[in-house]
Amino acid sequence: MEVTKERARWASGFIVRQGDRYFINNDRGELIIARLSPQGYQEIRTPQVVDIDLWKRSGHADKFGSNMFMLHFEERDYAVKPMNCSGHMLIFKSQTRSYRDLPIRYFELGTVYRQEKAGVLHGLLRVRGFTQDDAHIFCTPDQIQSEVSNVVELARFLMKTFGFSEY
Repeated sequence: MEVTKERARWASGFIVRQGDRYFINNDRGELIIARLSPQGYQEIRTPQVVDIDLWKRSGHADKFGSNMFMLHFEERDYAVKPMNCSGHMLIFKSQTRSYRDLPIRYFELGTVYRQEKAGVLHGLLRVRGFTQDDAHIFCTPDQIQSEVSNVVELARFLMKTFGFSEY
């Protein structure tokens, strides 16, 4: 039985990769890592399931709670990661830092999950789970212009690499 015919039944709203498509995905990840690491980005990984209190503290639970997958285990409430931001912030604030340490650049090829209703699912544009290249830059106000310029150049490089010329 082909995966594509059965996907709607057992993984509706989730991206399924197989064969050549899986290898293309790995190549994209390797390309992004090869491009970001020399620019001073640190690759990080954050947990897939996090205590709901983190999402309450960040405001995500109030704003996006109805679109988050929730779990209850051993008298605690958890949420499956809908975005990477909060984990990146925790890593940044895990130690005292000086302005001299900045900029600090984190990136994560992180898989996130969102409880989208069936009626809003739309191909690869609106899904329940996906892996994204997500980065956060911590910098001083006088570093903002150069950091934004670098991000724009990275976006242009990636768009050109994947054949996009009109953006």
